[in-house]
Amino acid sequence: MISVFSIADTNSVVVTIAPLHSMTSAVLKESRYHAELLLNTGASPHDFQLKPSQRRQLEQADLIVWAGPNLESSLVRIMSQKQDKVFGLQEYGSALTIFPFRVNHEFEADHEHNGSDPHFWLSPENAIGFVNALADRMARLDPDERELFLNNARQFATRMQDKARVWKQQLAPYHEVPFIVLHDGFQYMDHFFDLNFVAAISVNPQLAPGLKTIHRINDLVASQQIRCVFAEPQYSQAPIRHFIEQQHLGFYTLDAIGYQIEPGPELIWQLMEQNVQHLTSCFSG
Repeated sequence: MISVFSIADTNSVVVTIAPLHSMTSAVLKESRYHAELLLNTGASPHDFQLKPSQRRQLEQADLIVWAGPNLESSLVRIMSQKQDKVFGLQEYGSALTIFPFRVNHEFEADHEHNGSDPHFWLSPENAIGFVNALADRMARLDPDERELFLNNARQFATRMQDKARVWKQQLAPYHEVPFIVLHDGFQYMDHFFDLNFVAAISVNPQLAPGLKTIHRINDLVASQQIRCVFAEPQYSQAPIRHFIEQQHLGFYTLDAIGYQIEPGPELIWQLMEQNVQHLTSCFSG
């Protein structure tokens, strides 16, 4: 059968980061569209330069999905030039529960984040909201495949709800266990699973904490009986490794973007599963 789309049409949906790409792939399953990942999982979404090939991807895309300026500030200009085919937080945000960045009351930070926290996909409820909103957007783009997109979204929602129930049961015994993180990128997960987040050591995880901060961490560990510290795998743990060993704290990674996971439809599931397992391992140790 000859497609109603011209040969010039690419039928591509370009997605900036791996978690959104994974969820987009679920919506597009068995459709005429394919999801293309703009940034590999080793690239920082905060400060990168687009290659000519990536600019062509964006130019040829039928739709561009991104997390927004609070995560991908270097894309703001080019996204503003392609507003007619951009699907961002402004379009799907109403389907999500969005939190502002948390204020770090415990430690002096090198700078404070402003605006909304972009890591919304770490909440299973938000993941479902995003997928439903994208299915609606794709249905408007291609009404002929409307039922396929909506059915794919329903399948995703059912699977996520089932998984979330299991993860909640697994973490339920530990909701009072206090923990700290190197960098605060996980509040959506904290809220959904009712976890006892105490503080983030730094706004910028690439900077070593100063002597004053180390003293305050020591005081916090003692007063709150902290036994777990988490850091993202893409950042060096060297700035806090000595402190962790000295205090005999449990240390595991939490991953917000799938840094060590193969991109694709299963990434979002592997990402959530891995984080839940690492939380459980540290809390139960």
